[in-house]
Amino acid sequence: MSVTRKLATPLGLEEAFEAVQDLTAFPIVQIDTPLILLAIQRSGKAKVSFWDALILEAALIAGATVLYSEDFKDGAVVGRLRVTNPFR
Repeated sequence: MSVTRKLATPLGLEEAFEAVQDLTAFPIVQIDTPLILLAIQRSGKAKVSFWDALILEAALIAGATVLYSEDFKDGAVVGRLRVTNPFR
């Protein structure tokens, strides 16, 4: 686990476990054929990479209203999803 070894100040095993446990509160979106097809369509329409389109589609399916990313235009709106650059 990288957070317990590769960070400048690694997390202890208990801290890492708790951090991962906290993430279980979020819904998991399974990458399946319908999601892949949606991402392919969005990639063509929105002129973004397939992988970025996959992130957008997964966030929409999960019901997210905010996507934190430095890779998309800050303030962009996709459906009900608003992109926010956390480093801006």
